[in-house]
Amino acid sequence: PFVEVVRNVRESVVHIQVEAEVETRVPQGRFPFDDDLFRFFFGPMLETRRSVSVGSGFIFRQDGNDVYILTNNHVVDLSENQTITITLADKAKYRADVVGLDPMTDVAIIKITVPDNEQVSVIPLGSSENLEIGDWAIAIGNPFGQLGLDRTVTVGVISATSRASLNFGERSPIYQDYIQTDAAINPGHSGGPLLNIRGEAIGINAAITSTSGGNIGIGFAIPIDLARK
Repeated sequence: PFVEVVRNVRESVVHIQVEAEVETRVPQGRFPFDDDLFRFFFGPMLETRRSVSVGSGFIFRQDGNDVYILTNNHVVDLSENQTITITLADKAKYRADVVGLDPMTDVAIIKITVPDNEQVSVIPLGSSENLEIGDWAIAIGNPFGQLGLDRTVTVGVISATSRASLNFGERSPIYQDYIQTDAAINPGHSGGPLLNIRGEAIGINAAITSTSGGNIGIGFAIPIDLARK
């Protein structure tokens, strides 16, 4: 059954690349006269650098030429002066606009505009309300995005539901009700779909717990019912 699910929805998963100009503090001592007294009067020295991040998303609606994509807030919310590029399964690239951001749940919606009469593959939204521990779970995403491993498929089960009070750093969402799965999720999977055996999106892959930075079988997805709200 996994083959049929993947055949129907894999092309709905997109690659997201975000480029932004980010201001960072220059480490003290890099330039002459840069000491505590200098910074007391003039403040910290700043430099602008180009930041590039990659992630995943999936198409959940098409209204004419407008195609809407679900992803994570932390994938696309870098700065105001950013460029979001979407790559579809056929390698076509589009500039995306942000429709809505919600850091409280780590959900975001972005939009691209496709040519007239072009139809894209859409993943139907299921329900996360009645998930059972042990149900099949299928994850699709773009792990380690710079390696070109787009639309990688992994399979596991629902390991737990209603996981909360998890700390993923300073940008941890306030509202947490995560689905836990052992379907392999790695950096770059963020924003991709977690699917049930019927090929419906039941979650948005969002985070992992790891001692190595890679998959150890503990991944988390935002329930689709929370995202739908």
